[in-house]
Amino acid sequence: MKITNKHNLPAAIFNAIAKGNYTPKEGIYRVTELIAPAMIRQLKIEHPDLEEDASDMLFSLLGSSVHYLFVDSNPDSISSERLNIERNGIIITGETDDYNGGVDDYKVTSVYSFLSGVKSEWASQTNIYALMWKEKGFTVDVINIHAILRDWKQSMRYDPEMPQIPFVSVQIPIWKTSEVWKYIDQRIEAHKNPQPCTSFERWSKPDCWAVKKKGNKTARGGKLCYAEQEANDFIASNPDKKWEIEFRQGEDVRCKDFCPVRSVCKFNKYRKEI
Repeated sequence: MKITNKHNLPAAIFNAIAKGNYTPKEGIYRVTELIAPAMIRQLKIEHPDLEEDASDMLFSLLGSSVHYLFVDSNPDSISSERLNIERNGIIITGETDDYNGGVDDYKVTSVYSFLSGVKSEWASQTNIYALMWKEKGFTVDVINIHAILRDWKQSMRYDPEMPQIPFVSVQIPIWKTSEVWKYIDQRIEAHKNPQPCTSFERWSKPDCWAVKKKGNKTARGGKLCYAEQEANDFIASNPDKKWEIEFRQGEDVRCKDFCPVRSVCKFNKYRKEI
């Protein structure tokens, strides 16, 4: 892909983003590429001149910068190690953030993204890293995700359900080795025959009805319902408060705003016809 600079970002920022640009190669998969939707990789190969603006990649730059900060920061661990494994003629490559008897992976993410639960791709990614270390002859006793929460606010400390600092760690269950290889085989097969992205891969949000206290912007204290009757039933069972119902139309979040190949994907219903 070609990286553009339509918003005139400073040269240092643009060059750092452009430096990390990667073109898919036949027979070689980065771990992050392997676990991502197969259609995205396929369209990148079919459209090598496809453009993506650097402004859309700023948050990924934050993540990359965090990884560099931890290089050699712990003398008792192995940091930023590039690892490779081979499966049926396919090379899979990945770089782990930190190894010290276990796999430590650092993320920069949002508070609400983390509160919604550990992302399945995080579990897949780190378990492949663990397998890579095992294939190298090392043991892996634990997998940790360490997340810096970029949108954390001081006011969140007053909510016991929110993180009390802009940092959260969570352990990822370690898969059996046979399960990791099975997952890798499934992903390789998916990339051999790319199909339209699933609703999960499209980050689909269904239609919903938000029951809110009158005047509120969010449904906090109310309820998000996925059927209108459910919203009406909730109001009927809680008649002591003044409620209002707001219909929110569902959307495919990745397709609409975040997919790097959305402009050429024929399955993207948000694509603007030229």
